[in-house]
Amino acid sequence: GGCANLAAQLLWGWILDQKGPRVCSFLSVATVFIGVILLGITDNQFDVLPYAMVCIAVGGPGASVALFHLSNLFPTAKNSVLSLFSGVFQLGFMVFMVFNTLTTFTSRFVICM
Repeated sequence: GGCANLAAQLLWGWILDQKGPRVCSFLSVATVFIGVILLGITDNQFDVLPYAMVCIAVGGPGASVALFHLSNLFPTAKNSVLSLFSGVFQLGFMVFMVFNTLTTFTSRFVICM
């Protein structure tokens, strides 16, 4: 997943340059959506977990790259907005840390694995 995430940034940058932010965002979200669907249908007999994780990892950078042009709306704070976008996308893993903490300390909250 991590290698796919790093390699996909070049692909999304090329798509952004060639087709623009709207197409890049749509394709990125569609890739993540396919990964989430695959994640939802995986079980012991139909194990598509690795494919789902690769789809999610490949689709993620496209969403962040396509939003960088929004920093042009704030010309006086363009660099601050870019760094905020980067920080928000990098801290997206915190959701999973919260779920892990909830499952560790709460026996009533169960996530299907």
